Amino acid sequence: MFYVQSPMKKDFFVELLDGATIQEVTYKFEKMEGMKIYFSYTGDVDVERAIRVAKDHIKTTDYGKVLYYIVMPVEN
Repeated sequence: MFYVQSPMKKDFFVELLDGATIQEVTYKFEKMEGMKIYFSYTGDVDVERAIRVAKDHIKTTDYGKVLYYIVMPVEN
C-alpha cells in the first residue's frame, strides 16, 4: 500500500488511479485521511515499482505537471 499526499485536487488522484491498470499494475482507492490518499495495488511488482508507475502516469497529465504532491509507501 502507498499514499499520495497533496493539499489540492485530491479527487483528481482518486479519479486518475482508482481502477486503472497501468503497465500490469492495477490500483484501488482505499481511503482518504487529511491530505493523504491511500491506494492498494495488485500486480507482480513491489511497492517501489508500483509507486514509480503511478508517479510516471500522474506526470503525464496537465495537473500532474503543476501540482505539488508526494507518493510514499505506507510504513508497517
